Amino acid sequence: MGFSCFKRPAVQEDFAPVGDAPAASNGLPHVSPLPEKPGRNRSLRDGRGSMDKGDGKLSTPRSSIAQIKLMMRRSLDGKDLPAATAPTTQTLPGQGSGPWHAVDNPVKWTGPPVPSAGPAEAEEPFMIAQAKTVFHGFPLFPWEGEEWTGPQMLEVVQAALRDLRMDPKKGMPDTHKLSSAQAMVHMRWACADILPTPLFAFLLRLFEGPEMDLGQACDQFLTRILKGCKDSVYCSIAHPIPKAYDEVSDSRLTGAALFLRLFLLRFAKRFPPQHGFVNPTVDDAAVRSKLVEDVGDGFQSWEFMRATVDHPAAIVIRLNNKGLKAMNAVAQPNSWRAINHFYEFAITEPSVELSGHPSIFIIDLGKVSMGQYNKTNITAAAAQLQAAMFHPEPFSAFVVAHAPSIFQFGFSIAKFFLTESARDKFIILNGSASAHFHKNMGIPLEKLPVAVGGTSTTETLLSVRELLSLTTQQRAVDAHFRITGGGGGGAGGAMGHRPDGGGVGGALTRVGDSATGELMLGTTPSTSEGAAEVEFGRSNTMGEVVTLQGKLAELEGKLDEALSSKQGGEGGRQGPAVKAVMMAQTWLMTLLIFVLTVLVMLLIKRGGIFYHVDGMSTGTH
Repeated sequence: MGFSCFKRPAVQEDFAPVGDAPAASNGLPHVSPLPEKPGRNRSLRDGRGSMDKGDGKLSTPRSSIAQIKLMMRRSLDGKDLPAATAPTTQTLPGQGSGPWHAVDNPVKWTGPPVPSAGPAEAEEPFMIAQAKTVFHGFPLFPWEGEEWTGPQMLEVVQAALRDLRMDPKKGMPDTHKLSSAQAMVHMRWACADILPTPLFAFLLRLFEGPEMDLGQACDQFLTRILKGCKDSVYCSIAHPIPKAYDEVSDSRLTGAALFLRLFLLRFAKRFPPQHGFVNPTVDDAAVRSKLVEDVGDGFQSWEFMRATVDHPAAIVIRLNNKGLKAMNAVAQPNSWRAINHFYEFAITEPSVELSGHPSIFIIDLGKVSMGQYNKTNITAAAAQLQAAMFHPEPFSAFVVAHAPSIFQFGFSIAKFFLTESARDKFIILNGSASAHFHKNMGIPLEKLPVAVGGTSTTETLLSVRELLSLTTQQRAVDAHFRITGGGGGGAGGAMGHRPDGGGVGGALTRVGDSATGELMLGTTPSTSEGAAEVEFGRSNTMGEVVTLQGKLAELEGKLDEALSSKQGGEGGRQGPAVKAVMMAQTWLMTLLIFVLTVLVMLLIKRGGIFYHVDGMSTGTH
């Protein structure tokens, strides 16, 4: 495509700091340590209140529920993961001699190296107002510009078709047919040059938790990517460029190795290593203040529940007619930038570290009239939520509270078109969200704020204004530079991470050392409509919904055509019975489209694996 390829960088044996993190450069609140909770023993943050080193036994008496919270580490699809309180001692699949990021049989990569710096705002804007741009046949999202990201994405895809194409004769089999352990070995081989880079280390701290051992975090993170790509590591795109670009949106064809390389490009843009992973524009206090003014009351229905030792973090949307209209009226890309910050809150909150549960997405429909469930409103809302595709899906569940009975009926039909893992993530309730917290998670109502159906009057939710004043990645930044020996700080300021001064912990204590004494802290739109199960930046659950939505839209068109024909045949005369049938058919179709679009609204995000990972479900607390 006329773009030169970069040489593969030399593999680093240690994570060298990428310059000093800026201290208080953006004026946003700095993260303070996790607050102690009165009446409770120490939690995981100091490594002493949870488990004895190495033997997995509790060292401090706690209730059985508290013990379970501390010992369980669930992946976003509900499966248990090992507790992340001590460094890994076992050899990881495909690991060579040396540190955790060593690989015994690396695949030769001839494409662009992992970015060591992101573009400046003057070089490529963080987001533009155009929903999709086609660059040399490759579709780009608003955050993938033509100046920096787009050219590198093309080079990565071109190199992947050379270096990562599935070929059993070259030792690159269809890993979908192998065991999960074997697929992980191939994944590490295919990403050998990625693993030892500072950007990947910071990514692990951001998505898997600053206090998790990086070896375990890597294994957990790559497992989620593999799951989102159906355990396919290597690229199986059959067509040549430019037709191949359409197939990049299918995670199974793209493969997890290519997906990760593409995601790292926009990750470096959002969290530029040369600035200590704090974006001088996106994270600037003045820019955030201007964003608050620009969105106004457009997200008045949105609130944010912080993680505590009792419950995980949550995005809470208590939607009403006025709130829906206000959200749809916010100009782009301001709406996209705001929603991206909302998702980063859910990703970076220490939900698992404190409560043992990943973050949750709650949408309460109790105050939305049925008249608002029309195609105009839903299409506009889905467009606003496109920015949710920037990051992988951080939620363990999507809870729809006070769902109308007709909504529940529609979902009972739509769920048959979704995979089991996707179905399990949706909780449809005719009452408040507290039912999910209480019955499914064992959380007492008195530990939940009133806003989600609990009885606690002391805990309040963050407003949009309060959330947009936070540098949510600060804990990961502090952990990275504390271990690598950089300058620390980053987003600095004397204030706590939270408006109340409590913070969520930039000073989480290191919980152990590895044998080598290093790094021990454990964090594209398709050009064809709905063609891919997993588009980059979106979850594969989202892809299923998009595909099904397209089918329903096609069915709706056929229904309209049939009804028009029937009306014409009757000379425009319709009796009460015919009108009733037509009304029922129209309502049912509108309902189904609404149900599916709400799923889109809840799931949108670029990559079910991380460009769509089922869960990333890729990734997080």
